Amino acid sequence: MRGRGVARRVAATVALAALAAGCAVGPAAHRADQEASEAPVPPAGGPTEDPGPGLGPEPDGTDEPTDDPEPPAPGSDPAPAEGTADIAETVAEGLPGGLCCVAELPDGDLLVGSRTTGTVSLVSREDGTTTELGAVQGELLALAIQPASADATLVNVVVYIAQSPSSRVGVHRYYPDRAPGQQWGDTAAWLFRNLPLADAHNGGALAFGPDGMLYVGTGDAGQPQLATDGESLAGKVLRMEPDGGIPDDNPAAGSYVYSSGHTDVRGLAWDGDRLWALDAGTVQSVVPGGEPVTVWEPDGGTPAGIAASAGSLWVPSGADGLWRLPLDGTSLVAPPQPLLADDLAGTDAIAPAADDGTLWTLTSGGLLRLDVT
Repeated sequence: MRGRGVARRVAATVALAALAAGCAVGPAAHRADQEASEAPVPPAGGPTEDPGPGLGPEPDGTDEPTDDPEPPAPGSDPAPAEGTADIAETVAEGLPGGLCCVAELPDGDLLVGSRTTGTVSLVSREDGTTTELGAVQGELLALAIQPASADATLVNVVVYIAQSPSSRVGVHRYYPDRAPGQQWGDTAAWLFRNLPLADAHNGGALAFGPDGMLYVGTGDAGQPQLATDGESLAGKVLRMEPDGGIPDDNPAAGSYVYSSGHTDVRGLAWDGDRLWALDAGTVQSVVPGGEPVTVWEPDGGTPAGIAASAGSLWVPSGADGLWRLPLDGTSLVAPPQPLLADDLAGTDAIAPAADDGTLWTLTSGGLLRLDVT
């Protein structure tokens, strides 16, 4: 029975007691200076192209102010062993196939990306109307929206793209006030151009943390030795300023590396000030300056994403529907709880909403809103 296998893996969380310090930064392997080709560069100049994030003024000549990020949330009480998940609303149907990702804009509308076509579409939160905005060049693996005020005149949208011979991370601008279908800035400012790309283990995860920093999850490109190589960006969680700079308080000075020893990071989720990763099908607690600790590995199915809400992690996994992982710090209160097995089979992506206790999921060409406890 699945529960016995889960209980066995939950026992591994005892080893996480040493992580009670949460996000205390520890030593990490030092990495050489970033190669010039990987450094953030502005897009090619031209009067019709959008400037990259932080690289140019607003179209009207004024700089868009950036709100100070909210401080990390304090540790919460342990979640109850059991919770609920209900489909509260079908926001949109008939979305294009091969969906990979969904993210909520500051004004409440949503962006949905297609892995296979690279298209990015806007879904109206008010009536579910879907408008294709544009497309990226390559396979779209992930997107993330930089926090901004609800009335911002532009929003930075980070994309993770696989485009032979390498993967790359860049920023497009979204302009809420432009006419429908014209809100997408086609020109990206590239933060990284030469992330490893292979036949497998290419990673592809993005998330903004409560500290306002951008976190990027990569894969080991089928070469496990690279995951612990401080000179390589493969098999890592990277931490950077939204404009691509290296934060002064990273675990190792002058290095983007936040966590090493990963295999294939396909999802990142923040529970307060704790970072979790979905790595090669396992749920891991990310250790700043160290290697991750596996908290749960499902007996079957392929997890399609990870999100944190209402004191728990939520992991959609094939025919199993949705798994709820109740948290107590970096440990699980109880074995993961399966929910909505008959309703969320084939889920393509999951993401938290702005309001705690709400999740967005992409499944069978539809965008759903879930209420969770």
